[in-house]
Amino acid sequence: MAQDYYCQIHGTFFDGSAWSTGLHVTSNQNQGALLTTWLNGVQNMWDNATYGLNQYYPVLTSVEEVTVATLNATMHETAKVLAPAVIPGLSTADTLPLLNSTLISLRTNGVGRTQRGRMYLPAMAETFVNNDVLIPAAVTNVKAAVASLFGAITADGSSVFIFNRKDTKNPPMIPAYTKSTISLPLVSNKPARQSRRTRRKPAVYA
Repeated sequence: MAQDYYCQIHGTFFDGSAWSTGLHVTSNQNQGALLTTWLNGVQNMWDNATYGLNQYYPVLTSVEEVTVATLNATMHETAKVLAPAVIPGLSTADTLPLLNSTLISLRTNGVGRTQRGRMYLPAMAETFVNNDVLIPAAVTNVKAAVASLFGAITADGSSVFIFNRKDTKNPPMIPAYTKSTISLPLVSNKPARQSRRTRRKPAVYA
């Protein structure tokens, strides 16, 4: 029987502050088996010799672990397992501001706000962003890396989905927690703002 899960990647920046990102997955695998699938997919996405994301991140920006949480009908976590996955960045360049993010747009075959999702990767090294956009080579490799992760998930028939947390107001009304399957992840060449990653950083006055 298919089960819904939330699969996440957890990491740290140079100052020890945390970042995370993830995907919602429906799978016939049990939680432990999906954790192995997710771990292998994330490791390949991050350290593949050709398109691995670690080439775009400073050495002090690191993946630290992956988790898979089982979800109930209202998408709340009921159980969670984790596996370590320490993968540091390879770039010696300085990081972009930590509230910057590489945006992965998650698209379904439908239209409307409930048919779009987002995945936020951490801030890249500044070398790979010129004139406020990712350089073309970075876009190409990020797209290949994300495609490899989706391929790892969907190889056995599992699927990535998004959902709306509330009933929609405009007709036709879509009930809360209605799932929509992602058919296409797209990489934005323009860094997106993810201010919640720095909102707990205290201001220091001099």
